[in-house]
Amino acid sequence: FQGTQKLLVFVMIIVEALPQVMGGYLLPDQGLASALGVSLGVISFLIFVQICIGGVLILFMDEVVSKWGIGSGVGLFIVAGVSQSLITGLFNWTIGDKGLPIGIIPKWIFIFTNDVLGLEDVFTTSGLERIFIDGGLLALMSTIAIILFVVLVESTRVEIPLAHSAVRGARGRFPVKLVYASVLPMILVRALQANIQMMGTLLAGKIGTVTTASTTDTAAGLNIVYTAYSSIIGTFTSTSQYDMVTGELVGATSPQPISGLMYYLSPINNGPIDWVPGLVSSSNPGMELLGLSPIASWQIWLHVFTDAFVLVVGGVIFAIFWIETTGMGAKSVAAKIHASGLQVPGHRRNAVSIEKLLGRYIPKVTVIGGVIIGLLTLIAGLMGTLGGAGGTGLLLAVSITYRLYEQIASEQIQEMYPMMRKFFGESA
Repeated sequence: FQGTQKLLVFVMIIVEALPQVMGGYLLPDQGLASALGVSLGVISFLIFVQICIGGVLILFMDEVVSKWGIGSGVGLFIVAGVSQSLITGLFNWTIGDKGLPIGIIPKWIFIFTNDVLGLEDVFTTSGLERIFIDGGLLALMSTIAIILFVVLVESTRVEIPLAHSAVRGARGRFPVKLVYASVLPMILVRALQANIQMMGTLLAGKIGTVTTASTTDTAAGLNIVYTAYSSIIGTFTSTSQYDMVTGELVGATSPQPISGLMYYLSPINNGPIDWVPGLVSSSNPGMELLGLSPIASWQIWLHVFTDAFVLVVGGVIFAIFWIETTGMGAKSVAAKIHASGLQVPGHRRNAVSIEKLLGRYIPKVTVIGGVIIGLLTLIAGLMGTLGGAGGTGLLLAVSITYRLYEQIASEQIQEMYPMMRKFFGESA
C-alpha cells in the first residue's frame, strides 16, 4: 500500500506541476534566459524540474519527520512557510508599490519620520485607506483575531469519559473538538479552486479571442502590453513589461480572471483589493485600453457570495469526506476505543454502545466545524493577512501548531501511563 501511495504522490506532483508551468502561473525570467544563453522554453523546463524535485524532497522529509520526529513533515513545512510570510510582513524594509516599506514596522517608522500622513488627513477616505490598507493595520488586526479565534475553536471540545476495563483507576477522556476535522478540508477546497483556475487559464487563450493594447511608461523606460483573453468561461487579463531600449521582457503577470464564470469561482485571498469596488478597479490596469467595461459592484458582490458559498458548503462536504476516509468517524473511533480495552462508564462494554454515544456528537460537530472554518477562511481572505500569508495558510499554521502542542502532551502522557499507548495505536 505504501509503495502505491508513493507512486501516486509522484504522479500527482507531475500532474500539478505541468499546468502551473504550461498555464502561465509560473513564468520564466527573460533576464535569466539571456544570462544563460538559452530560450524561455528551457527555463520553463527547469522550473518544472525544480517543482518535481521539491515535491519529492517534501515527501522524503515528511517520512523522516513522521518516523523520527513529532507531527507531520508537511505540516511543519506549512508552518515554516507561513511563519516566513509573517516575519516578512513585520520586518521587511524593501520599498513596495505604494512607496512604503513592505513590513508593517518599518512602514510605520517611515510614515512617522517622513510626515507621509498629516493629522488633517486621518479621518478622510484616502487617509483611512492609507492607514488601514496601505499601512497594513487591517491585515495586522485580522491576523491577530484569526489566530486567537482558531486557538479558541481548537480548544473547544466535548470530552467523553473513558475507563480501562483491565486497570482499576485508569481513566481518560476522548475529546470531540468543535473543529473535529481540523482545517485540512480547506486545503482541499482551495486546491479545487486553484485547479479550476489553472484549467481556465489554459483554455482561455485557446478557445476565445485575444486582444492586446499597449502604452508607454517613459519615466520607467518601459513599454507595457496588456492582453485580454475572452471566451465563454470568462475574460482574463495579463500584463507584460518590455525594456524600451532592448525590447527584452523585464516583467509579466499571469492571466487573472476579471469577468465570467472563472471570475466568480476565483478565490478571494488578497484582502480589500479583491472586493472594495474602488480598489478592484485600480488593481486591474489596462481594462480601459483593452475596451473592457470596469467590474460592476454587483459582479464584485456576486463574487464574494460565490466564494462564501464554495468555502462553507465545500468545507462541510470535505470535512465529512475527511473523517470518513481517515478513520475519524463514529464507527471507526468506537472500534478503536473498544479494541484498546477502554469503555465509557455507565454504558455497555461493546463497540455498538460506544458508537451510538459518539454518533450524538461527531456528525454534528463535523458540519459545524466545516461551516466555522469556511467562514474564518472567508473573513481572512476579505480582511487580508500580514505578509500575504493567506487565510487558508494562516488557519493551517495555527491549527498545526496547536495540534503539535497537543501531540507533545500526548507523548508525555504515554510515557507516564504505558497502558495508554495501545489506545494511541502503539504497541505497549
